[in-house]
Amino acid sequence: MINKTEVVSKIIKEHTIKGVSKYSKKKLSEIIHQRHPDLFKSPEEARTLVRRSTGAQGRNNVKGEKLSEWNGFKLPEPEKNDYSKVIVNQKRIGILSDIHFPYQDRKALDTAVRHLIEFRPDCLIMNGDTLDCYHLSSFDRNPKNRSFKHELDVLRNFCIQLRELFTTERIIFKLGNHEERYERTILKQVPQLIELELFSFKEVIKAKEFNIEVVGNKRIIKAGHLNIAHGHEFSKGFVAPVNPARGYYMKAKSNVIAGHNHRTSEHMEKDINEKSIGAWSTGCLCELNPGYMPINSWNHGFATVENNGADFKVNNIKIIKGKIL
Repeated sequence: MINKTEVVSKIIKEHTIKGVSKYSKKKLSEIIHQRHPDLFKSPEEARTLVRRSTGAQGRNNVKGEKLSEWNGFKLPEPEKNDYSKVIVNQKRIGILSDIHFPYQDRKALDTAVRHLIEFRPDCLIMNGDTLDCYHLSSFDRNPKNRSFKHELDVLRNFCIQLRELFTTERIIFKLGNHEERYERTILKQVPQLIELELFSFKEVIKAKEFNIEVVGNKRIIKAGHLNIAHGHEFSKGFVAPVNPARGYYMKAKSNVIAGHNHRTSEHMEKDINEKSIGAWSTGCLCELNPGYMPINSWNHGFATVENNGADFKVNNIKIIKGKIL
């Protein structure tokens, strides 16, 4: 009985020179069929044995051969957003959120800073919306309201006094959704300026002059096991049916403290391993009855954190009528 495999191997050898076939597998299959029509009813039937004899067992093996030779796409380096966390190793941290210069509540702000002087932090975080950036808003604006330049002047005056009170302490200025109005305005009106360091928010507020670190790109600040956010970093459509802290817990699934909602709240849960997870939202330090929303559930407040790396303690402080509650 004639062995089909031996017939195929013999014909392949006939048409191979120095290990390279003169013909494609398809052409070899046609030659085999023509010579042995009694053994192979069609070229395709012969082609199956040709593939097997040459080590190409169907389409999957062809893909396997190509994959072993492929070294990945040859493309330029991708654009990347710096979303690395800002690490705070200091042990005593003060957090001031939502001052909204020039719409600050002077009494509440004085009370908070007076407490921080007594607390003696080694790191102070202005946790977003320190500036209101009213005239850079996309909402309707009253031209009679104070200009963006006025806001910067107020901030500069504040920073001068703040540095006199906290001479050597680390100070971090985190951009909130209101400060982000500045970059959006540049991108919309004069995008060519965005690449110039002169027009960066850090330069505009003269951060270097006051030795202040600016944190943007919605980056999270991490102090030990506590994540510090402004609050706008979480996706839109934020829903907090109980309180803002529970909403932050549902989004972060980790220890987190944030401002943004202008309300003091706390939410604690523990997992199956008895590990406790806490979330806090801080009150604001701006006026409580602004023209765009005079009726609300806001309250004044700020926070302090005692951090030893392995553990931390949050003191989420309310201010009522200029006094600590």
